[in-house]
Formats: sequence, structure tokens, C-alpha cells
Amino acid sequence: MPMRRRSPRTTGLTRTLLVLTLGFFSPTAYGDDVSSSAQSGSSASAETNFTVLRVGVTESANTTRSGPPVELFRQALSEAISLPVEVIRFPNLPTLIDAFATGRIHYAKMSALGYLSVNKLCDCAQPFVSPTIGDGFTGQRSVLVTVASEIEEVSELEGKPVGLGDVSQVMVGTVPRAEFTDQGTPLPDLGFDLQNFQTLETAIDSLKSGQFIASFGWTLSRGTDKNESGLSGRFARSLEAGLEMEPRMLWQSQHYPFGPHILHKQVPEETVRRVRSLMLGLHTTNPFAFDEVSGSFDGPFNTVPPNDYTVYGPVFETIRRGSKANPTD
Repeated sequence: MPMRRRSPRTTGLTRTLLVLTLGFFSPTAYGDDVSSSAQSGSSASAETNFTVLRVGVTESANTTRSGPPVELFRQALSEAISLPVEVIRFPNLPTLIDAFATGRIHYAKMSALGYLSVNKLCDCAQPFVSPTIGDGFTGQRSVLVTVASEIEEVSELEGKPVGLGDVSQVMVGTVPRAEFTDQGTPLPDLGFDLQNFQTLETAIDSLKSGQFIASFGWTLSRGTDKNESGLSGRFARSLEAGLEMEPRMLWQSQHYPFGPHILHKQVPEETVRRVRSLMLGLHTTNPFAFDEVSGSFDGPFNTVPPNDYTVYGPVFETIRRGSKANPTD
């Protein structure tokens, strides 16, 4: 069934898509009407009546507190825009998305697919900054790697066991299904003996033991070049540990930027400008507030054009199609 771009009510298909996209694997009950104000963008009346900025955050599943502390960030944000800032907590990301789409909050930190999910519901979000890691890494790439010395090209993998993540695992499962080809031939038709894995640890152990001749994984990416020259990040470190040879990268995907911080189109342009200015310098001007909102990302925030996230379109559709896109079924 095709997804409706605009629906007065959140459909079961949309709920399933959001759940898969954001890593929640049980049904989530929400379905408020998408209000006309949520779809109206930054109208003159919205700007005139804008008196408070509402920030949505999710509760933490790893702590007994009501969620991650954001008070220092709230204060810094309020001072920057000269308006009150309210923090509203939600039990999970799908309910946060629903609140943003219905105009109940104006600011949220999203995954890239979460951002696309919001705009499927209301076309009301504008990404304005995104996080970075370490020395200028702004996103990730899916990669196909091998530690078998005899394998030098993708064509040599025909009939051999190749690890592939579940469709819910974006970089190691969904992106290969959406993007991988060899000389124009898509993944399901290449004759690999595709082996599903549930965790990266399983893939790494299977590569090292020879159970997988090759496997899909991921690497950090700066996005400045068409191709990265080597592997970076946790997957690379774990894979390289104890190996005599350096893993060989047989393929790499496009650059996929990290998920953005988004503002609702109801927010006045001057407020957007002030929030962006605050965020771009937050790591140096207020490092404690930065720590509250940066999560596992240790680099400064970066400006991000909305069209950077169009690369996720095929990934979004692959998740929507679900099992039909799974070549190991």
C-alpha cells in the first residue's frame, strides 16, 4: 500500500515506519490530528504570536531520572533568543515526532530518518545544525569489507557467505539494500550467500573466524571527498584488533550525514538565526550546556543544508517496503 503524503490522521503504516526508522520494535499508540497550524509554516500570524520556544526531548531509558539534564542548555537558549524556553519530555522518539508534526514543540534533536518522518507528516521541519565527531567527521558510510587475503573484488564474492544487517540497522542493513550494486547489478541478484546478523559484534567475529568472507559494516565519513581513504570508528577499531592484515574495503556508499537538530517552520527567522548562532559556538562558549545536547558527538555543531538529507530518501522507502526489500528472505 503506498504511503499517503498527507493524512488527517497517523496511519498504521506510518506508525510502523516510524517505529522501524527509530529503533522501537513494538507498536506505539499515537495518532493526533495534524493541525493546520503545523502545516502552515512560518506565517506572519505565527511570528507575531510567537512568545515561547518549546523544546522536545525524550526520556532516557538508561537512567532513573526523568530524562537527560538540559537545564543549562535551556538557560543558554533562552538568553540567546530573549524568550522563555520550555522543555517537554516524551517517552520515545515516535511520540516526539508526533508532537513536532502537530506543532506542540518547536525544537528537537532527530535522527536523519526521524527528520524525514516528520516531513512526511507535515513538511514543517527545517534542519539548521548537525553534530560532528572527532576530527571533522560529519556522517557515516556503509562499507563492504573483507579480511580474506584472496578477495580483491566484489565479483569474487559470488556464492560466498557475506554478512548483512537486518533492515532496521540503517548503515549495515538498510543502506546496502537501497544502494549497493556491482556494475549495475543490485544486491539480491549478485549471487552472494547473504547471511543476516543482528549485531556488529557477530559480524566482526564471523569475519575473523572465516564464517563470513565479507560483511557490510560502517565507517565515519567527513563527506568532503567522493570516497573515504580508510575505515574509521568503532566498527573499524573492533575489526582491526588482533588482525595481521588490514581489512580491505571493497565498496563504500554515499556520505550519510548525522541526524540534525530541527526547528519548526513556525519559528520566526530571527529566532532561527539566533539559535543557529548559539549552537555553532556552544562547544566553546558554554561547554557544559554543549555536553547536555551533544550526546555521544564530541565535535562542534555544523551548519547543514536541508538537501543534504535527500540521500536518505531511498533508505526511507526501503524501510517502508519492509520485508519486500530484504534480499535474504
